Amino acid sequence: MQRGLPSDAPRGLLSVRLSVFTDETTSPVRQELDLWALATQKGVRVVGVASDLNQSATKIPPWKRKALGHWLHERAPEFDVLLFWKLDRFIRQIYDLHLMIEWCQEFGKNMISKIEELDIKSTFGQMMVTMIAGMARIEAENMGIRLTSLWQYARTTSRWVVGQPVFGYHTVKDPKTKETSLAVTPERAVMLRWARLMRVKRKRSYGFICRVLNRAGFRTAQGKLWRVTGLIRIMRNPALMGVRIISDGKPGRYNPPRIFYGADGNPVRVAEPIYTELEFAELVEFDMSKQQVHPPKQKKATSFLDVIKCGYCLGNMIYQANKKKDKKGNITKILEYIRCFSTVSKPCDHRPSGKPAEVYGSLVQAVLDEIGDYEVVERVYHKGEETAKRRKELEQSIQFYVAGLAPGGQFSVGGFLQKTAEDALQKHNAELSGLPEEASTDHWQYKQLEGTYRQRWLMGDTEQMEEDLLRGGIKFLVYDDHAKLVVPEDVKKRLVLRDNYFSEGRLRSKVTV
Repeated sequence: MQRGLPSDAPRGLLSVRLSVFTDETTSPVRQELDLWALATQKGVRVVGVASDLNQSATKIPPWKRKALGHWLHERAPEFDVLLFWKLDRFIRQIYDLHLMIEWCQEFGKNMISKIEELDIKSTFGQMMVTMIAGMARIEAENMGIRLTSLWQYARTTSRWVVGQPVFGYHTVKDPKTKETSLAVTPERAVMLRWARLMRVKRKRSYGFICRVLNRAGFRTAQGKLWRVTGLIRIMRNPALMGVRIISDGKPGRYNPPRIFYGADGNPVRVAEPIYTELEFAELVEFDMSKQQVHPPKQKKATSFLDVIKCGYCLGNMIYQANKKKDKKGNITKILEYIRCFSTVSKPCDHRPSGKPAEVYGSLVQAVLDEIGDYEVVERVYHKGEETAKRRKELEQSIQFYVAGLAPGGQFSVGGFLQKTAEDALQKHNAELSGLPEEASTDHWQYKQLEGTYRQRWLMGDTEQMEEDLLRGGIKFLVYDDHAKLVVPEDVKKRLVLRDNYFSEGRLRSKVTV
């Protein structure tokens, strides 16, 4: 029956789940057979089966299941419809269902259930979607819409609508128009220009600049003493060029701001610049040449866990600190080191160790030398529905004009009418030829972002670098007298930034039901 489906039939993924094997009425085989029949009935071509057995729907949401999760995260362009046997076999928590419905709407998918006859693109399905969305987000929906609209509008205007301006600027309200704009704060601008001069021309460290500022009585916007991290973030902020910036903010994480470009392709200017484009570029280039990526200051947790490994047993290297005390119990010295985490079940005869600053510093330098100049690439989901629709419209239009221009056709009369039809045919044919074939189907698009990984880490933090190394499968093997960086052959593919719709940060930002 599947063979008789048209070539453009929706592609379906069957989701089979069962906690235990004792329930014969809903065994995995029974579920799959019923779903095959349902897919055929609905005119859906089956392209895969995601079978997750011995997994609780209450404890494990769909995106964390091994089989189904892989399809959702990596193979989403390959199916259009997600079919499951019964709602409680697929999902148990209403909040999880709400997120799955949102994911389907975001990626242009449909969900169909056999037992409940649920179809989220049907009239009843849309009503259910509305009810679930209302229950899950009723408290935050209005506020979220207002804030999103406000930020979207704020990005496109040269006026200052919302947000805290970067250090060096302040807001000014026009008494006549009541509109708010940004103005340069003179004393802060002088301070920032001096700091850039000391850094680029005099080649002074950020630590030195901070000490001079603190002694001179300059304070941060919060009235605190200057610290290296805070000063770097301000001086490397493109907003000092007087342009609008955006940031992909994750909760609890610093993400380097980026310039926002308007509809004309130029940066949206909001104020007079403190740094010119050339001055800002010189500062960033100088910092890159100095490779100011510092090893983390270790306190309790181990950084680069699962990256730094023992070269002998391949176990993790962890941070440890030994406190030396005098006879009165007072701490006199703290000895810090990174060492192989050897256990009774996994012993290591060597157990190499080293000082944290040396180990982390060697890792950072080795990574920068090996992959620091790689371009940063991001994976984005492309929905081909609109392109496919346009392709079909063009093909129908071309057939119409071809038939009309044929002998005896309505346009084969010469003169203006025929010339107009020929021009339209040529134009539509050129547009059709320019549409890439893959754009008509859902697929992953890979686009190159501005800058390299070296720049990403220079303007980011250690946690961001650790996240990238883990994703890239990079290992740093430590031996007694040397260390070795191990980089997979497909590291460029692994390093590609992937937006996880079900990331912990995004889940925390949503309303808990």
